Amino acid sequence: MGTDTEPQNMAEEVRMASTLGRAAAKGVRGVWLSELFHAATIGGAKALGRDDIGRVGVGAKADLVLLDLEAPGMRPVRDPLRSFFFSAADRAVRHVFVDGLQVVKDFEVTTIDRVAMSRALQDAQEAFVRNAPYVDHRGRTADEISPTSFRIEGRN
Repeated sequence: MGTDTEPQNMAEEVRMASTLGRAAAKGVRGVWLSELFHAATIGGAKALGRDDIGRVGVGAKADLVLLDLEAPGMRPVRDPLRSFFFSAADRAVRHVFVDGLQVVKDFEVTTIDRVAMSRALQDAQEAFVRNAPYVDHRGRTADEISPTSFRIEGRN
């Protein structure tokens, strides 16, 4: 199991796989969450032919996610794996280390300026909306290409 395409969120991928497994099995035990966790870690590494990722051990890359068990979605602490994947998700991620370097500390990403990144994303979206008819091969507006969730009078 991996996240090469959207949404690039392992918790969402595992949750979806669990839901689809239950639907296919027509019951709550379609697939064990521990099996999905294995597929997302060691199984994914094996699929790539790598023994240096997907596990904690000597010689392995130090990619770790540390969860806050005090987060509301992690409570009660009976089955932390289930609580993480089905309730808390990224809201419980306190620290993240990638290849031994801390990239999330106390819930904050340390490798980017969130405010600047957010502004750049908004600017790019506004440029897309303005320029869509000029770059789309059919001359469609942004609303025609990607309609909003609600109708906006005069636009949709």
